[in-house]
Amino acid sequence: MTDQSSVSHRPQSEQWQFDQSVSECFPDMARRSIPLYEQTITELVQMSGRILGRAPESWVEIGAARGRVVMEAINHYGDDKQYVLIEPSQSMFDLLNKEQRLNNTIKTTESALVA
Repeated sequence: MTDQSSVSHRPQSEQWQFDQSVSECFPDMARRSIPLYEQTITELVQMSGRILGRAPESWVEIGAARGRVVMEAINHYGDDKQYVLIEPSQSMFDLLNKEQRLNNTIKTTESALVA
C-alpha cells in the first residue's frame, strides 16, 4: 500500500477529523508534522525491551492509526508476540486492516471495546 502525500491535503469539513482523506495520507502527514517521528518510534520500541530486560510478550497500541509502532515492534521483536491495535477512527481502522504486515495481529475499534 502506498501512502499519499499530505502536501495538498485540505480538510473536507470545517472541523478537522480522521476522515478518509486524512487516513489515506496520514503516514506522510505524521512524518512531515511530528519532529523526529520515525526516530521516536524506533527508540520507543527499543527502549521497551531495555526497560523490561527482555522482549515484551505483548504490545498494545492505542490510537494505532496505520499501525506504525506495532510494525516497528514486529521488525524488532518478531511476529511471535501478541500485538493488539486499537483505533477509534473507522476510516483509519479500515486502512489498518489492509496493511499486510499486520495480518496476524488483533485489531479493534474503540467502539467495539465499549459495547
